[in-house]
Amino acid sequence: MILKILVLWFVFDTKHYLADYVLQNQYMLGKFRREGWLAPLTAHCLVHAVMTLAICLCVNPSLAWLAALDFVLHFTMDRIKAHPS
Repeated sequence: MILKILVLWFVFDTKHYLADYVLQNQYMLGKFRREGWLAPLTAHCLVHAVMTLAICLCVNPSLAWLAALDFVLHFTMDRIKAHPS
């Protein structure tokens, strides 16, 4: 059981790295703008959600709802980090 948890931790950590750095393109960096940030941030968060969905479907399809949670939480956190005001 511990090994499974560690493997999933590694998989999700790798997913986060890929979505935040490797797959985040110039357009998605528009999430930091004062105006016109909604579409780039949504695109960025969709990458996270789709990758989470893929992992969940491989591990346990009943956890697919975690993709929506990932989208909402990542959207909220990135928006707060980009514009704390």
